[in-house]
Amino acid sequence: MHIDAASGGFLAPFVAPDIVWDFRLPRVKSISASGHKFGLAPLGCGWVIWRDEEALPQELVFNVDYLGGQIGTFAINFSRPAGQVIAQYYEFLRLGREGYTKVQNASYQVAAYLADEIAKLGPYEFICTGRPDEGIPAVRVASN
Repeated sequence: MHIDAASGGFLAPFVAPDIVWDFRLPRVKSISASGHKFGLAPLGCGWVIWRDEEALPQELVFNVDYLGGQIGTFAINFSRPAGQVIAQYYEFLRLGREGYTKVQNASYQVAAYLADEIAKLGPYEFICTGRPDEGIPAVRVASN
């Protein structure tokens, strides 16, 4: 099973660590996350990790000539700057788990406040109110 954690991958571990959605589930083989959303990295930074080498589909691996030999890679086969990766690494070092927890809890406090205020306007019904155990806010126009 693959977990698309594009948004929640940098939220759940820090604000709702007891929710089991990751490699703690034995059937999860890969997880993707967008570092440029809630990971605080520049636009274009995304991640995919596999549980182990056996879980990496061989269709994604190809051999390339490199320095006189063959090397297996699953990287995109063209040059890209490493700025986003370096910036993400810097944020990991700078903030650590404690820092990301503070940042994401503050984000959820703002989301919950906005959800409460928007709900007062009347024509909206919240499916998720922005509390950490619910996920990001989800709203719809009330049916009545």
